[in-house]
Amino acid sequence: MINLKQHLFIFPVFFLLIFNGYSQEQTELTGFFDIINNYQPSLGEINGFKINQFEIDISKGFTDEFSFGSAIAYNNENGNIELSMVFLHYNLLTKEIKHPRRTEEDEHAGIVIGKFDVPIGLDYLSFASPDRPVVSQPLIIEKTIGGWNDVGVNLHLNRKYFRFNFSAVNGFNKGVNFAGDLVFKMIPGIKLGLFHTSDFNAKMIRKSWINGAYLMAEKGVFELKSEFIRANGIYGGEADTLNDDHLHDGFYVQLLTDLSKERVSWPIFFTLRYSEWFDENKNSPVFLADKIERYVAGIGWHINTYSSLRLEYQNENPRGAKRFDRLTAQMVVEF
Repeated sequence: MINLKQHLFIFPVFFLLIFNGYSQEQTELTGFFDIINNYQPSLGEINGFKINQFEIDISKGFTDEFSFGSAIAYNNENGNIELSMVFLHYNLLTKEIKHPRRTEEDEHAGIVIGKFDVPIGLDYLSFASPDRPVVSQPLIIEKTIGGWNDVGVNLHLNRKYFRFNFSAVNGFNKGVNFAGDLVFKMIPGIKLGLFHTSDFNAKMIRKSWINGAYLMAEKGVFELKSEFIRANGIYGGEADTLNDDHLHDGFYVQLLTDLSKERVSWPIFFTLRYSEWFDENKNSPVFLADKIERYVAGIGWHINTYSSLRLEYQNENPRGAKRFDRLTAQMVVEF
């Protein structure tokens, strides 16, 4: 007997084949994978090579308004292949076929219906390994949003000086979660964003929320990213089971220097990131460190347009006292 949960990736391919008569030149098949190897100097352990992320993306434009997107991804925690995204994108104001992207810079208004990465903060822009310059995500992302992906509907408007997203997706408490994200683009090269999410149970009683603010700035070979998140009732991308009133917050700041953007191009990039995380709940049934710090330093090499090698050093105190470090080598390949 076929297990549908294990074969969900068949459906976007089948759907694409049925409608293959529409604008075949607008069909795209892309993807990526990365391989990592960890070494923990403080423990003297090498974890060996493993596949970290693997994803195949299929997108297709049907008419001037409709396009379809899907992603089949490897879940390295469960060791299986799953359907991570499948959705329809409808353009409201423009008449150009657009392939669904994690970020869309062209001015337009649209509706997304299906399963997608929830567009709030900076997480959804760097969840895929090719979209970030180092191996790990920021500490505060791991502790809160954690690669938020779910089924629902998204309304978005992108204009010259601002971008707005509103999403309604499945909630963490068997209800619905409303998420809004507003980005200001008043100054070239600088984006300032604010976002909020509220999670309601089946009786429409708010059970948890997240507030956030972030900054992205680019100038020449430099890129600066910083984000602050304060959350209540959300922990590691799931409903918080530790306590009904569990407040926590944190921030990070990241500097990327990509020398490949120079006139005399060098295919090397450097990254520095500092993250802090605070837990304010003193009545938790399990131990929670009051403050966690994580330092990350990385160096990378663009092998070519589609692949790169990265080396990351990470040092943190996950329990608030003793520090642990980790050295990770990663190869990322896009296709």
